[in-house]
Amino acid sequence: MTVATLWKDHHPHSFLTAINGLKSFKIVQTAKGDRKLIGYFEKWVDMRTALDNQFDWEQLHLSWNRHDSPLQRTRSFGNNTNKDQKRTSGSRQTDKSQKNSKNPKKKPPEKHKKQKKDKSRKTSRSKVLAEILDVLRKLI
Repeated sequence: MTVATLWKDHHPHSFLTAINGLKSFKIVQTAKGDRKLIGYFEKWVDMRTALDNQFDWEQLHLSWNRHDSPLQRTRSFGNNTNKDQKRTSGSRQTDKSQKNSKNPKKKPPEKHKKQKKDKSRKTSRSKVLAEILDVLRKLI
């Protein structure tokens, strides 16, 4: 199975047009030399119907298979490794226990003293703004 046999005279092969919802396809060659036809479908329903049906290719009965891409493991940082377990166990708690339980990860609010703003900074800003206004007036 090659692209040349699947695509002749600027038209797809008849079995490709017979599959509802087939948006695009490609051929992949494995390390063993086998070729696989990968189809991309518009809707899940179209994919399910293609999985349920067989097609004929040069006197062979072939069927579609579904493969999901392998999940990539993400790096875990600190206590995030048991995140899913905490979510599921937390959903079993009653409303009262959820309200009463404290979140150990939540940091206590820090009390900051108000910082006094530098008055010299405020005057320098006003001087800069005054100069900008003068320049703009000269331009107009």
